[in-house]
Amino acid sequence: MSAINGHSVDRLCGNWAIRYNLLHMWVDELCAQPWLSDVLTFRVGVPHAGPVRGVAVLDTLAAIDEVAPHTICVCTSTASLEAASYRLDLAIRTAAQREVSAIVLKLPADQQVPSSAPILAERGNLAILTTSFATDTARLVGNLFAALEGGLGRLSAGVQVLLGELPTLETEYSPDLDRWAERAGALLGREVRYTDTPSH
Repeated sequence: MSAINGHSVDRLCGNWAIRYNLLHMWVDELCAQPWLSDVLTFRVGVPHAGPVRGVAVLDTLAAIDEVAPHTICVCTSTASLEAASYRLDLAIRTAAQREVSAIVLKLPADQQVPSSAPILAERGNLAILTTSFATDTARLVGNLFAALEGGLGRLSAGVQVLLGELPTLETEYSPDLDRWAERAGALLGREVRYTDTPSH
């Protein structure tokens, strides 16, 4: 058993499976979350697939055979390399049978998914998403789980992204603080306003 962002995770035969979650969302709702929209791209299939009730990490595409229904499957770099072969078609067919909601592949932005993937994903009522090879798998899984949790988990994920962007603010010669306040509000799901308080 391992832990990602404080949540218990079971690793079974090549995949990590989140043991529980609190809410469910649809794929397009997950992709619209401020801390996920920058790293997840819808490629083919059904944008509104779902609901999504769990998250799993796949070390191989074959491991999708053990995933629970209504799961979003995040493929590691190793598993994503298999997407160029027939194994992706098999994985999509299996995912459809198991009512998986989405598969996330690590692919370069200019790399197309195999031509057979769109029709298989549409028939299977699931979405194929992509992210960069540089994306940290554990952090992505944690952020997906935070989105499913809602509330404090969602706020925590937004704070992590915001803190990561603060060094950029510090290096700007004349930062647009209103723009930064708007960005912070989008990440935190709350209104954030900048007030110029005079010094005493």
